[in-house]
Amino acid sequence: MAEHEHLCLTISIYRKPAMTLKEFEDYMHSIHAVICADLMEQYGIVEYTQTHNSPETRSGIREFFADPTFAPFSDFDCVVQITFKKLDDFVRYRHDKYFEEVIMPDHANFVDIGRTTMTFGKKAWFVKGGKSQIHNHFLDKE
Repeated sequence: MAEHEHLCLTISIYRKPAMTLKEFEDYMHSIHAVICADLMEQYGIVEYTQTHNSPETRSGIREFFADPTFAPFSDFDCVVQITFKKLDDFVRYRHDKYFEEVIMPDHANFVDIGRTTMTFGKKAWFVKGGKSQIHNHFLDKE
């Protein structure tokens, strides 16, 4: 895999029906991320991000995509991305005793597991840190 590419697990999360959006976001930020972040760092996870969707964020962007040729908006409550360099890094993280005993069971506290979906693939950066990566990785190849 090229230097500018990493592996990425993307999880499209629906919250438990009894939770409000605020309760869900607060839980993910102040509890779930806290129990995950240090272990992720230990296993070389490059990024762990949460993108929370709300009626306010959706309505704020809708005017820019009013054209019916654009895809409809997803109704997920949150999209999580976990980015890593090697599959083995994630596998070791996933099989850590702390993950299995603390992190994995925590999902039942906030995730509607029956509706939530995942996908896995290569992630390539074309703009990173506010800088175009096109010449660095794509156009200047010999």
